[in-house]
Amino acid sequence: MLYYAFATIVISLLLIALASFSSRGSLLLNPMAYYALFQLIGFVGTTAAIDFNEPYDVLYYYICACGIVFSAIGFALANLSFPLPKELIATWKQRPFLIESGTAYKTFLTLMALFSALVCVAYFASIGYNVFLLGLSNLLENGTSLTNVSELRLASYDTSGSGQYHFPGYVNQFKDTIFPLTLFYLWTLYFSEPNRAGRLFTFSLLLGLTVASLIAILGTGQRGAFVLAMVMGGSFLTVVLPSSRKFVLFFLSVGIALPLFAISTQINGRAESKEFDLSSVLFAIWQRLASDNQWGAVLGFRMLICDLPIQWGAEWWESILGISPWHGGSSLSSDVARIVWRGGSGTIPPSNWGSIYHNFSWFGVVVIPLVTCTLFGAIQQRFYTGPKTVFRTMVYVYCYIFVGSWIAGSPFEHLLNVGLVAVVGLRIICRRLESAFGTVYVQQTAIPN
Repeated sequence: MLYYAFATIVISLLLIALASFSSRGSLLLNPMAYYALFQLIGFVGTTAAIDFNEPYDVLYYYICACGIVFSAIGFALANLSFPLPKELIATWKQRPFLIESGTAYKTFLTLMALFSALVCVAYFASIGYNVFLLGLSNLLENGTSLTNVSELRLASYDTSGSGQYHFPGYVNQFKDTIFPLTLFYLWTLYFSEPNRAGRLFTFSLLLGLTVASLIAILGTGQRGAFVLAMVMGGSFLTVVLPSSRKFVLFFLSVGIALPLFAISTQINGRAESKEFDLSSVLFAIWQRLASDNQWGAVLGFRMLICDLPIQWGAEWWESILGISPWHGGSSLSSDVARIVWRGGSGTIPPSNWGSIYHNFSWFGVVVIPLVTCTLFGAIQQRFYTGPKTVFRTMVYVYCYIFVGSWIAGSPFEHLLNVGLVAVVGLRIICRRLESAFGTVYVQQTAIPN
């Protein structure tokens, strides 16, 4: 066990060193930093979850370790293939941000926020309830979480019980991605424009939409989407907000995001105590980040995946077909859950490394991280050689986190679920509107990152 713990530390330090070097002093605007963070959380948690007396667990550990090592090698190749001088980044940082406004951005993104709100209202109306509101009401009235929260949570996005399909994957594109993205941008634009005094209607509209977005994103009990949205928004605001306004970010994270996540954890029945207890909530949050997913992935590999034949991409293809509402997609996560839990509904996805191995064997474990991490260098280079505009920066930050947060299941399923296509599509539409109507720019002072 000490050997594996030592190996985990050495491999983790290697990945951290190469990711830090590749960032060129700009961690939040580098896809490698997000990728390294999420992979390390998964790798360290996996090491703790593995039974090293089980041969299949040992095999799984070597698969994960190999994937991390070749990711680090990919970072090194990215630096060689797509060099990015520190001077270029320093010059980029000194330039002022240009905030796009006018019809192409302000008007269109406001309409998209309103449309996203309508989609969320229609979705929860069709389901008949909102898990967060139900749980919060019960917590305030009785001081405890709902007893049937698990069934309600699953029924809100899993059709196996009710047999009614509410298009949750499509709704998530608006609820979890487009809605918070447009609001982060509109708030940035609001606080950057001069003469905000007297714009009570705009402030009230944004505030109301923000409350609606928070209720919607927590409404199915899936806290992962909330965490991802907060990470994306926090990273974006850290980059674009002037130093004099960083207190806004502190307030948003400490005063709103963390309490909401803690309350949602209690409401969802994830804490050990039915009554609200901060220590049990914090322990549940830590367990969710560093243990639960890794434990499920280890068991899934040991109990099912290791005995299945290599798919050579067939399982990933099934996940792509699952985009269509008329195709069930890959059943691997459901199959793992049924075996681990001995029946019932729900999903336990394999880790990204388990999924790669299941689809492409050792060839994929070596080649896929090598190619992916090398391409990160090309993406980073393209970003710093382009215009310094706020919406463009936001799209890149979102895409960095989308790609970096792939720690489970098929990459296609993950990227589609988190909203990569929706964000890229939004960017393309804005560019077309910009060509048609022109763009008004609001200049913001340079920000020392």
